[in-house]
Amino acid sequence: MFYYYGRRKQIAHLYPPPLYDQIVEPFSGSAAYSMYWAEKGKELDVLLVDKSETVAKIWKYLLVAQETDIKKLPVFKTGDSLNDYSQLCEAEKALIGFHINPGSSVPKLTVSKASRWEAGRKYILKNLHLVRHWRFIQGDYSDTENIKATWFIDPPFQCGGTHYPHRISDYNILAAWIKTRLGQLIVCEAEPASWLPFKDLGSVVNNGGLNLAKRRRDLVWISCP
Repeated sequence: MFYYYGRRKQIAHLYPPPLYDQIVEPFSGSAAYSMYWAEKGKELDVLLVDKSETVAKIWKYLLVAQETDIKKLPVFKTGDSLNDYSQLCEAEKALIGFHINPGSSVPKLTVSKASRWEAGRKYILKNLHLVRHWRFIQGDYSDTENIKATWFIDPPFQCGGTHYPHRISDYNILAAWIKTRLGQLIVCEAEPASWLPFKDLGSVVNNGGLNLAKRRRDLVWISCP
């Protein structure tokens, strides 16, 4: 529902479809995987978990926002500062801030030439109804209840991803935790990570698709019941 550092929107179709009607994303970010399948018409019960206070503010806002709330958000021109719009709450600033400089790890305040806010607002208006029944919990991945579901696990990369506000201190602990999850497991990474027996997913454009010269090799580990 919003641009975010490392989001999976452009490659969501490369991952296997959910085998369960419930999806759990313990590193949710913008929840591109769940959004992709919701747009495809699958009726899903989605649980999002993220440690980030900023991500939490945005999702808690989106889960209760009405279309009228989104429609009244301002239109901007390049160079505008969100600080000049006192009517915006913190969650709205964060939501817009990720759109006005796509691919950032933190929301920006100044509208860049690459801003995609107008397209983003149209997308939110079109799909807001799909997420009304979703749930969001702010917290650590390890606190997530172990339920039988499709687990889409997209942690900060072991090598790279230095701009994430929260890092993984021990990937061996994360790997052990993942292997105890019930249901379908889909784990994301990028070369040269090796803390699970990953397989190649393909070459992916970094930076929200804005810089074709910046590419990475994405990896995936899948375990099905």
